[in-house]
Amino acid sequence: ASVADGAHGPRYGFGGRDTYLGGSLQDNTPGEDFAQFFIERRLRPQLERATLKFQYRYGTTNEANTAIARLYDRVLARATDVLQPLRHCAPSLLHGDLWSGNVGATAERQPILVDPACWYGHAEFDLALSHLFGRFGPPFYEAYFEVLPRAPGYEERQEVYLLYHMLNQANLHGAGFGRGGSAEHP
Repeated sequence: ASVADGAHGPRYGFGGRDTYLGGSLQDNTPGEDFAQFFIERRLRPQLERATLKFQYRYGTTNEANTAIARLYDRVLARATDVLQPLRHCAPSLLHGDLWSGNVGATAERQPILVDPACWYGHAEFDLALSHLFGRFGPPFYEAYFEVLPRAPGYEERQEVYLLYHMLNQANLHGAGFGRGGSAEHP
């Protein structure tokens, strides 16, 4: 929690330097409004990739494509509503890919983080992926919330952030996500 509480940037993004989440490019063009930044530079690109992958992979009909577009618009509208109160939150330095597989320790038992996908965003973002893959122990979350207490709307924001990570996994690994498959061989 001390990292999220202590490292702030002037704007959202990463000073215009793009980063990667796995094999997915993350556009880090600086932004002044977190809700807009997250929707336009994180969620929308993942939704667009997933929509195209679904259409090409499964040869959907025009009717199905229209249904996907309607769902896509509803997802973005709801995510915008959820993130709207955070438009001007402090831009916190994020690991960006924080899960148990990217945490380790030195021989002296000092914690280390590896494989970052850094950017400046909302401090709670890193918690979402930590819940998706190999949760950390309760002391981790207790220490985090001692420094940065849960704010109203936490659970809904976590769902939006999880959607980003789940879409990224589906875009990288296809229908076989979680079963050892790939986009080409689900």
